[in-house]
Amino acid sequence: MKNKVAVGLVAMVAVVAAGALSVSAFGGAPWMQGATPEQVAKFQEEQFGHQAEFLGISVDKVKAAWASGKNMQELAKENGIDEDALHEKMKSERQERMQEHLKTLVSQGVITQAQADQRLSTIADREPGEGRGQGMGMHRGGGMGMGVGPAF
Repeated sequence: MKNKVAVGLVAMVAVVAAGALSVSAFGGAPWMQGATPEQVAKFQEEQFGHQAEFLGISVDKVKAAWASGKNMQELAKENGIDEDALHEKMKSERQERMQEHLKTLVSQGVITQAQADQRLSTIADREPGEGRGQGMGMHRGGGMGMGVGPAF
């Protein structure tokens, strides 16, 4: 189950990052090139807020956990959040974001509604992380540390 949660977290990071600005603790992500310090700060503050809302805890707790290098799973456990509940909530959020993304692609004429429906069905039938490599990911490693970026 821990592996599924970890893979789910990776998937959530990828979905949250889609189309968003992000910064890495390793000097900045390529898509952040040219972002102003104000844009970086605004984005990170929004991410802390999203993480706090997602976990049902204060932003200060998220920032403290981030500063001490805790990952989302550790933070959730510290705050009495069940792993299965966390996994289901993340799965639901991924699906909502994917639906929004696909709706945009359909409305812009990039894909048909039938293609969007098929894609959503394919993704819904998959385990988190299935069909994807275990590459470097958002935080250049296998861990789920709370790096500066869109999610844990």
